[in-house]
Amino acid sequence: MGIFKRMKDIASADLHNRLDKVEDPIKMLKQYLRELEKEIQKGKNSLANQMFVVKKYEALIAETNETIEKRASQAELAISQNEEELAKMAIEEKINLEKKLTFYQSQLDSVKNQTEALVQQLNRMKEKYEELSNRKLTLLSRAAAAQASDTFGQSLISLNSENALYGFSSIEDKIVEMEAKASANQYLLSKATLDNYKELPSLLDVEVEQELGKLKECLVKQT
Repeated sequence: MGIFKRMKDIASADLHNRLDKVEDPIKMLKQYLRELEKEIQKGKNSLANQMFVVKKYEALIAETNETIEKRASQAELAISQNEEELAKMAIEEKINLEKKLTFYQSQLDSVKNQTEALVQQLNRMKEKYEELSNRKLTLLSRAAAAQASDTFGQSLISLNSENALYGFSSIEDKIVEMEAKASANQYLLSKATLDNYKELPSLLDVEVEQELGKLKECLVKQT
């Protein structure tokens, strides 16, 4: 049907050509879903019109059947009353109404078939929309992950540039220099402490000198 031709075009190679020309596939996906929503709404409106036509034909057929029955009764009554001309008029109108009834019934059948096909197509459109909506969530997640990965990759590329490497090498050299100074200071401090310790008289030497002095005093007293 005509209202679905656009949907078919969108879902065909035309869509792929349009996707190839855009830089942001997510925006294109959202646009595609918006267009599909519009087509679904058009389908709903057409279905409402079809249902209205069905109701009109059903009412017209019921009314025509009722009139046919009346004309048949009128023809019988006219014959029973020897009113042949009135009977003919009633019969003639009854025949015309029966022909119209046949036409109305065929039109109703045709409209019902169209309505059924429209309902099926509309259901397929709704299913397709739901499927694409679910896929949109997945694609949005994948796009976000890809964007984050790309940003991370760009950061790594930036870190691997010559300027970045030179900067990190300079920082490393400074740290090595700081470590060397700290080690040198620690060495000098340890050496100074050791030298000072060597210069101090041994406690044992002091004791020895004291005992030696006492011994000399005792010898002097004995002599």
